[in-house]
Amino acid sequence: SRWAAKNWQKARKCPGCDCWIEKNEGCDHMTCRQCRYEFHWCCGTHYYADHNPVKCVATRLMRSPSPYWGPVMPVRVLTKGTVGATAAAVVAVAVVPVGLAAVGFKLRERRRYWVNRLRTTEELTPYQQELLINWRMSRGMSREGGPQPRARR
Repeated sequence: SRWAAKNWQKARKCPGCDCWIEKNEGCDHMTCRQCRYEFHWCCGTHYYADHNPVKCVATRLMRSPSPYWGPVMPVRVLTKGTVGATAAAVVAVAVVPVGLAAVGFKLRERRRYWVNRLRTTEELTPYQQELLINWRMSRGMSREGGPQPRARR
């Protein structure tokens, strides 16, 4: 309708019954007066379902009929697709290496913990000590855990 197109930030259709709903204040928890469907205003997902804020932003972007995205629907779809692809590329370039570095740091910390733990053999049973010594010898270490001394020629 004309009114909904003019007030696109305040009006949306109910995901349950497609009647128009106007939001004038308050939180994003909406309840349709006609069908009693409860949903999030920002993305339209059921209120008691798992709400993902990242998905919410993407859904809000794709559903927006704002004229800033373009004059007609095909132009808006193309503009939103370009912005979405660019945002995904930025996330892949900026966030993924940071996440991988954090995982690498965690793995290094875990390895350091176990290496330090394996250096102390007092709490191990004699059988476990023998297994540890055999493992160290197979890796080229001395019985105490350091590198094996090289024979002089």
